[in-house]
Amino acid sequence: MKNSIFKTVFTSLLIIFISCGNDDTGDDNVLSDDTFLTAKVDGVDFEVRGSLFAVSSTIGDLNSTIMGATYDDESKTINMGIANLNSIGAYTLIDVENDDPLTSSYASSLIYAEQDTGWYAIRLLSGVAGTITVTELNAGYVLGTFNFNGYDINSETEKVITEGRFKFKRLKVN
Repeated sequence: MKNSIFKTVFTSLLIIFISCGNDDTGDDNVLSDDTFLTAKVDGVDFEVRGSLFAVSSTIGDLNSTIMGATYDDESKTINMGIANLNSIGAYTLIDVENDDPLTSSYASSLIYAEQDTGWYAIRLLSGVAGTITVTELNAGYVLGTFNFNGYDINSETEKVITEGRFKFKRLKVN
């Protein structure tokens, strides 16, 4: 039951973020309060700057914060989710065997996608893991770092996402 509710909430929020992608401006002269997401995907730079939002929503007892950024012209996306985001610190992937989605704080999702293929960080697969570290959290912004190894179950391939950094404007949606 917990997993089906969690999957429904996550899928709904993920669709919102994918449909609200942002252009890669590549502008080095941005103001210090601009939002961004940068990383290396298998050593290749991924950078999006512009109007990026961390959307927090509460459905029943589950609070979920979803963040994401897309290269519109190349259909490449990085999406992250955190359950019960309420403090700075490291959020690791949920252990579906032991963690309660309603009360635990964890990285509920780390996904890299190209076109129709997604590489998911999955705790249950040996050697595939990920972390989101929130370094600043206030009413206006969430700032931090992330890294993960994503696995595509269909092609049985991995993508290594390193040096991830982000700053998102916080929005609350109920």
